[in-house]
Amino acid sequence: IQMDRPLSLPSSNIVMGSGYGIDFSAQTATSVSGASATAEVLDHYEEGTWTPSFLNVTVTGYGHQSGTYTRIGRAVHCQFQISVDSGLDTSDTSAISIGGLPFSGNSAHEACVFSFGKLTSILPDTRLAEVTNFRFGGNFIQLHRGSSYDLNYSFCNSSGHMQGAFTYQMS
Repeated sequence: IQMDRPLSLPSSNIVMGSGYGIDFSAQTATSVSGASATAEVLDHYEEGTWTPSFLNVTVTGYGHQSGTYTRIGRAVHCQFQISVDSGLDTSDTSAISIGGLPFSGNSAHEACVFSFGKLTSILPDTRLAEVTNFRFGGNFIQLHRGSSYDLNYSFCNSSGHMQGAFTYQMS
């Protein structure tokens, strides 16, 4: 359907057939030097929940594990809270890793955008201040300090909370 004025649907949804989306190909191509558009069809939108967990460590008592996500095209934005009531193995020297992500992502550059929320008591303030970057591994996120130094579970309290939000790109 080609129209010369805006489409108005006061009480209905637009339903796309499988394999279709909103086509933005009529827009002006990017003029940024060194950039090129690889897709101009918005073909996916989804909201849902996921269950975050700490990976590669023993936790005997999670108190709360919840997460929400919004996926737009290949971009996935997640929010989460993990609470450990007791039993995080603080003798474990594995990197603090968050898993259970709703989709596997593109880890080619090992990067994502991450922000802590209000509750971060699983890490003492002195250790929290050391977090400088985050490694994205496709199906997990690790906390780092400096360019390649892991923060590990031995730095954590045996109980506490971690809240955060992050965005990554799917393959």
